[in-house]
Amino acid sequence: MQTIPLLRLHPSAAPAVRNTQSSCRRRVATDRNFPVYTAAQASSKKLITSWTVWSPGIFLGLTMLCYFMTGLICVSTPPGPTVAYGRHVVPETATCVRVSRHADYVVAEVGIGTPLRIMRVLVNLNAVTDTTALLVHSTRVSESSTVSCDGQVCADVMLMNTRGPNSPQERVIGEFRYANPTTLTSSTSYTIGLDGEMPLRYGNDYFLTSTHMCWIPHDQVVSEEDPGLQMHVVENELCANASDILAYGGALGASPAISRLSKGCGNATDEVVSLFPDEASNEAAWLGLQNSEVYQSAPEDVDARRNVVEIGTTCAASAYPHAHSLFQLDCLSIYTSCETIASVPFRRAATQQMRFELPPSDSSVKPRVWATDDPRLHDLPKLGDNAVNTAIIKLILMVLSALVVWIRSNKVTASHSSLFMFCLRASRCIGSQSQEATKVSNFVIAEDAVIGLVAIGARLAVSAWRIVSLTADNQLRAPTIQIIASVLSLLHWVVRNFVLKHECEIPLTKLGGSTAIIDATSAVMLAFASPPLLVSATGRFDSTARMLVALIVATITVPRCLFSTSCCGLLLSFSLEDALRQKPLTSATMAMLPNGGGAKPSKQPHDTVYLVILVASAGAWLFQAASVGVLLADLFCVPLAYSMHRATTGDTLPTALALFLVTTSVGLPAIVNHAVRVAKEPVVEVPDKKN
Repeated sequence: MQTIPLLRLHPSAAPAVRNTQSSCRRRVATDRNFPVYTAAQASSKKLITSWTVWSPGIFLGLTMLCYFMTGLICVSTPPGPTVAYGRHVVPETATCVRVSRHADYVVAEVGIGTPLRIMRVLVNLNAVTDTTALLVHSTRVSESSTVSCDGQVCADVMLMNTRGPNSPQERVIGEFRYANPTTLTSSTSYTIGLDGEMPLRYGNDYFLTSTHMCWIPHDQVVSEEDPGLQMHVVENELCANASDILAYGGALGASPAISRLSKGCGNATDEVVSLFPDEASNEAAWLGLQNSEVYQSAPEDVDARRNVVEIGTTCAASAYPHAHSLFQLDCLSIYTSCETIASVPFRRAATQQMRFELPPSDSSVKPRVWATDDPRLHDLPKLGDNAVNTAIIKLILMVLSALVVWIRSNKVTASHSSLFMFCLRASRCIGSQSQEATKVSNFVIAEDAVIGLVAIGARLAVSAWRIVSLTADNQLRAPTIQIIASVLSLLHWVVRNFVLKHECEIPLTKLGGSTAIIDATSAVMLAFASPPLLVSATGRFDSTARMLVALIVATITVPRCLFSTSCCGLLLSFSLEDALRQKPLTSATMAMLPNGGGAKPSKQPHDTVYLVILVASAGAWLFQAASVGVLLADLFCVPLAYSMHRATTGDTLPTALALFLVTTSVGLPAIVNHAVRVAKEPVVEVPDKKN
């Protein structure tokens, strides 16, 4: 039995004579007159092959190389944390710790001790101290073998970024204050389940980004043209005049307390407003809410209660009489104070990147603060009103991905190997070519077209939705590539459904098949790419969802790119053979054709336009493979490596590379399985002979 090189396809018998009189053709051409060989000829004459039989394997290898190299390049040049926002730049000499942003507070993640323990401490932006800033009240401090204490001040190994947020974490010796947790039952950090707190310290300049808290000595700060908001310290707490906050504007000036004071309630000029009180970190207790279900059942009542507490007792009775009367009932609890002062809680600045300038305590220079909006933080849990809408969008996209797989499960394109074999048989006109046998249902065509168009639209819409926030997260590469890939998918869809004829072949199998599974999985991955991505942990489902989608991409999407490009390469080589048959059969021409050239067709089966379409389709599939590599590298491997290094020193690059290689390896068994099926499946199905 003879085989076709590379693919090792085993024809179980010689091709049967084709019905060349049929008017139903599969491609652009309306006729094909290829030589027919009998079984005797096939067995007596040595099969002569050409370079064209290698084209499917060559295109498969190019696609894998394109995906693999693109992923490696993206992993090797990963997006980094934010170092500049507004007019502020975090110096490379700054010391930083990782933080996670929440709607009501900021948590710093500090590695302490041997073995290393991650202490989650509250960043207290209201308190200022002149002593050791970090306070830890976790009993895990005593488990360290390197801790040394003198009274309440202890020294131990800590994990920090010592050369800016983009530098690897290093082990340093740092000091902290230890307090037994039983003595801090009224501490906000203790009540919300954290391990300590970190107030600000005199003589430092602090940079609070979406991913890090950095500080440098005050004497290294370069003065800014923007004067910022001038503050003052009252009993070791940061405050500001209401008039100064109103003049500064922005998110701070738009808070309910400042807005109401500016309308005549109280003395707007001399009213002292507390900035970011730590009590507001435990918002339910701060507002005196006895039932947490009110957040879901009556969110407007929660907003009214916030206004009452933030505006202060002096103005609340006249400004919000009904809400104030209800607050007077709830504040009878020992955990809630009925007397409040005007304040701007951190919730009003939760979407801001901030900078604090704190001169030494004996300096005549006033402290200042700057706030710059960060679009990455607009979707924080419990902050925005669009959380339900965002969850619905993600659910719809997941349903769309499942729908694509389910609808296509009984189609010829359900299996990558089946799609390739269909392309092979169609290109060689093997099988029945009669009108009845190749009749195509218009409903099937419309169904596949709608599914494909919806998937493309979802990918394009999600990419456009995420591009603003991901750009702010230094992740412009991923959404930009996905937008370009979406446009290519749309062009591919148009050509398959409206340019090429489909009287005898549905558009679903043309030019390597549909890109719907690629579009759907890419849309889901982008939907769950909620920035900031470079964080230790978010407590949300997004990172888990990206891991699950990455497995789908590795086992389904990547193989689809490989075999679809191989189909285009197969069709392209066959079209080139047709073109060569039109030339004089010289020795050079015959050497490039299988079987020495064979018979010359009566006319060219494929025109130049179809040849150009095949080349463009192959290029589009190559770009789709590259876009998948970018997606896995930037949105899955790099963020996961960053999270895994939260308690580890050194660069995250080796871990990210290992994750990309492991993810790619997960899909290799599926690729090999389909390749084996292609190698074993006969080109021509012949029924078994009965004795």
